[in-house]
Amino acid sequence: MDRRKAGRSGRRVWTAAADRICMRLAVIIAVLLALVAAAQTALHIDGIRPFLSKTERLEGVPRGDR
Repeated sequence: MDRRKAGRSGRRVWTAAADRICMRLAVIIAVLLALVAAAQTALHIDGIRPFLSKTERLEGVPRGDR
């Protein structure tokens, strides 16, 4: 009987740890998606785009002058 209780207690510990890890991963994924959305929105603004994109800065520059 004591083994059964110990097994359940250990399982609860691992389940709680897994739940915390899953919650942290969900938060990290949400933050990364928000950052991607913000970056994509920033690339649509003409004043910010040259600072974020090297391709935008090099547009129209001859290949040898890079």
